Amino acid sequence: MSKVYKKQTNITLTLDTGMDLTTGVSEAKILFNKPNGAKGQWPGIVSGNTLSHTFVDNDIDRDGLWKFQAYVVKGGKVYFGEITEKLFLKPLN
Repeated sequence: MSKVYKKQTNITLTLDTGMDLTTGVSEAKILFNKPNGAKGQWPGIVSGNTLSHTFVDNDIDRDGLWKFQAYVVKGGKVYFGEITEKLFLKPLN
Protein backbone atom coordinates (compact mmCIF):
# COMPACT_ATOMS: atom_id res chain seq x y z
CA MET A 1 0.00 0.00 0.00
CA SER A 2 1.38 3.41 -0.87
CA LYS A 3 -0.84 6.41 -0.10
CA VAL A 4 -4.17 5.31 1.33
CA TYR A 5 -7.07 7.43 2.45
CA LYS A 6 -9.66 7.26 5.20
CA LYS A 7 -12.81 5.36 4.07
CA GLN A 8 -10.91 3.68 1.22
CA THR A 9 -12.03 0.10 0.57
CA ASN A 10 -10.95 -2.98 -1.37
CA ILE A 11 -7.34 -2.62 -0.23
CA THR A 12 -5.66 -5.53 1.50
CA LEU A 13 -3.45 -5.22 4.55
CA THR A 14 -0.98 -8.13 4.76
CA LEU A 15 1.20 -8.86 7.78
CA ASP A 16 4.11 -11.31 7.58
CA THR A 17 4.21 -13.34 10.80
CA GLY A 18 7.53 -15.02 10.09
CA MET A 19 6.09 -18.43 10.98
CA ASP A 20 4.33 -21.25 9.18
CA LEU A 21 0.58 -20.85 9.64
CA THR A 22 -0.51 -23.71 7.41
CA THR A 23 -1.18 -26.08 10.33
CA GLY A 24 -2.13 -25.89 14.00
CA VAL A 25 -3.60 -22.38 14.02
CA SER A 26 -6.72 -22.11 16.17
CA GLU A 27 -7.01 -18.32 16.13
CA ALA A 28 -5.71 -15.59 13.82
CA LYS A 29 -6.47 -11.88 14.19
CA ILE A 30 -5.16 -8.51 13.15
CA LEU A 31 -5.14 -6.17 16.13
CA PHE A 32 -5.27 -2.43 15.57
CA ASN A 33 -4.99 0.88 17.41
CA LYS A 34 -6.68 3.88 15.83
CA PRO A 35 -5.15 7.37 15.93
CA ASN A 36 -7.59 8.35 18.71
CA GLY A 37 -6.44 5.44 20.92
CA ALA A 38 -9.44 3.17 20.27
CA LYS A 39 -8.53 -0.49 19.86
CA GLY A 40 -10.08 -3.29 17.85
CA GLN A 41 -9.47 -6.39 15.77
CA TRP A 42 -10.39 -8.08 12.52
CA PRO A 43 -10.23 -11.77 11.68
CA GLY A 44 -6.99 -12.54 9.86
CA ILE A 45 -7.09 -14.56 6.66
CA VAL A 46 -4.24 -17.09 6.87
CA SER A 47 -2.04 -17.78 3.84
CA GLY A 48 1.35 -19.43 4.30
CA ASN A 49 3.10 -17.20 6.84
CA THR A 50 0.88 -14.12 6.46
CA LEU A 51 -2.36 -12.74 7.84
CA SER A 52 -4.44 -10.41 5.72
CA HIS A 53 -7.59 -8.31 5.86
CA THR A 54 -9.33 -6.50 3.01
CA PHE A 55 -10.82 -3.18 4.07
CA VAL A 56 -14.58 -2.73 3.73
CA ASP A 57 -16.88 0.22 4.50
CA ASN A 58 -16.06 1.94 7.80
CA ASP A 59 -12.97 -0.16 8.58
CA ILE A 60 -10.73 2.89 8.24
CA ASP A 61 -12.97 5.52 9.78
CA ARG A 62 -10.25 7.93 10.95
CA ASP A 63 -7.35 9.61 9.24
CA GLY A 64 -4.00 9.55 10.98
CA LEU A 65 -1.44 6.98 12.08
CA TRP A 66 -2.82 3.47 12.69
CA LYS A 67 -0.92 0.58 14.28
CA PHE A 68 -1.43 -3.08 13.29
CA GLN A 69 -0.18 -6.32 14.82
CA ALA A 70 -0.67 -10.01 14.00
CA TYR A 71 -2.07 -12.21 16.79
CA VAL A 72 -1.93 -15.99 16.36
CA VAL A 73 -2.75 -18.93 18.60
CA LYS A 74 -0.93 -22.02 17.34
CA GLY A 75 -0.56 -25.27 19.24
CA GLY A 76 -2.06 -23.61 22.31
CA LYS A 77 0.63 -20.89 22.36
CA VAL A 78 0.08 -17.18 21.69
CA TYR A 79 2.30 -15.33 19.21
CA PHE A 80 2.43 -11.65 18.27
CA GLY A 81 3.93 -10.15 15.11
CA GLU A 82 5.84 -6.91 14.82
CA ILE A 83 3.82 -3.71 15.14
CA THR A 84 3.32 -2.07 11.76
CA GLU A 85 2.30 1.57 11.34
CA LYS A 86 0.32 3.00 8.42
CA LEU A 87 -0.69 6.61 7.83
CA PHE A 88 -4.18 7.08 6.38
CA LEU A 89 -4.68 10.47 4.79
CA LYS A 90 -7.74 12.69 4.90
CA PRO A 91 -9.57 12.81 1.53
CA LEU A 92 -10.81 16.10 0.09
CA ASN A 93 -14.51 15.28 0.59
